[in-house]
Amino acid sequence: MGITSTAMAATLALTGVAAISAFNPEGPPLGHTGGFGEPTCITCHEGSDLNAFGGRLTIEGLPNEYVQGERYLLTVLLEAEETDLAGFQLAVRYGTGGEEGLNAGEIHPIDDRVSISISTKGVQYAHQTRQGSSMSAPDSTSWSMQWIAPSTGNSVVFHVAANSGNGDNSPLSDLVYTADLSVDAGPSPLGWRIVLFSALPLLLLMALWISRSSADRQVPS
Repeated sequence: MGITSTAMAATLALTGVAAISAFNPEGPPLGHTGGFGEPTCITCHEGSDLNAFGGRLTIEGLPNEYVQGERYLLTVLLEAEETDLAGFQLAVRYGTGGEEGLNAGEIHPIDDRVSISISTKGVQYAHQTRQGSSMSAPDSTSWSMQWIAPSTGNSVVFHVAANSGNGDNSPLSDLVYTADLSVDAGPSPLGWRIVLFSALPLLLLMALWISRSSADRQVPS
C-alpha cells in the first residue's frame, strides 16, 4: 500500500510538473524563436514534428523593403486546427553586416495580447500575454504589434515561433510552427533629401536663366 501510494504521489508530482511546464501563459523563455542558433518551443512541447502538416505561421504587414524609421503594423498569424491555447515569440535582428544578430528597430505592443521582454544582449522579444494565449478565432489566432524600422540600412530578419496547444495540460501532442523572413532596406529618405538640396542651387540658376531669357524675348526691337 505504501509503495502504491508513493508511486501515485510520484506520478501526480510528475504530472504537475508537466502541467506547469507545458505552457507559459506569460510568454516562453527568451531565445526560443529558432533564429541565430536558438531553439524553438518544440524543446518543451514534444511529440510532433516541427511545422507539421495541418497548420502554418505567417507574419502579415511586412514591406518588400523597409523605410528607415518608418512604422509598420505587423500581425503574427497562427492557423492550426484543434488549438485550445496558443503562444508565440518573435525577434527582429540584423541579418548582415557588423551588427548581424543584434536587435533591429523597435517593437511596441498595441493591445494587451502582446508584451515585450528584453534579453541581456539587448534583443527585444515580442510574445503573448496571458490574455493573448486565448484564441482570437476558431482554428486560428493572431497577435499584432508595431515595428519601427531601424535607422541604418542593413537587411533585417524576422524569426518567429508559435505553439498550438491542445489544452490537455501536458507538453505532448502540441504543434510548433516557425517562420523566418528577411526584409532589405529601401533607399534612405535622408539620401534623397541630400540629393535634392545639392541640386537646389542648380535648379534655381536654371529657373533664373529661363526667366531672363523669357524677359529678353519680350523686349521690343
